[in-house]
Amino acid sequence: MAKLRDPGRRSLLKTSLIAGGLSAGGLLSVDAFAQGKARINMQLGWIVGVNQIGEVAAKRMGFYEQEGIDFAIQPGGPNIDGVAIIASGRYEVGQVSSSPSIMLAVSQGLPIKCFAVGAQKHPHTYFSLAKNPVRKPADLIGKRVGIPSTAAILLRAPLAKNKIAEKDVKVVTIGADMSPLLDHGSAQVTLHWSTSLCESPALAGARARSASRHW
Repeated sequence: MAKLRDPGRRSLLKTSLIAGGLSAGGLLSVDAFAQGKARINMQLGWIVGVNQIGEVAAKRMGFYEQEGIDFAIQPGGPNIDGVAIIASGRYEVGQVSSSPSIMLAVSQGLPIKCFAVGAQKHPHTYFSLAKNPVRKPADLIGKRVGIPSTAAILLRAPLAKNKIAEKDVKVVTIGADMSPLLDHGSAQVTLHWSTSLCESPALAGARARSASRHW
């Protein structure tokens, strides 16, 4: 059977390699492709999820193989610095969910470049339960706010913008799941992607609500 060479396939490959999932910026080490590598590892800043559906679909449909690319997704997580891994040259391309880490890396002279953005609006948002809702920044005062260890700037920035002292908010370090919000109080507010509300039956059952992510 002849190999597929349609523009649609090439477009999907190009988009999946440089943009990937929701809000993810593509990171490419400066010398990655100068060596003509056929093996491409995409390092994630977080665990594998629906945001990599483009890459997964392209791989399963054989598009990378047809282009002579051995493509692999390397999962990230709370203890993995995906930006540093790409800057070191260990892997060739990366994906992160937020721009501050890229800004910091560039300010320190690390040899990386963000060359694509998958979403124009940041999907991070704050979740609270309907019985104790957060509707505006001032509602965060006095609450236990759960955030991943890598997302401190996403709390500090809105607090500073709305002139709320950091000491007035109790920060609780959480992982990727929503259990801190649902287990009766370890966190009264949690920071996740807005898609989490649609994906979690437990959240729907608890009538969780998403506050504005543009405070």
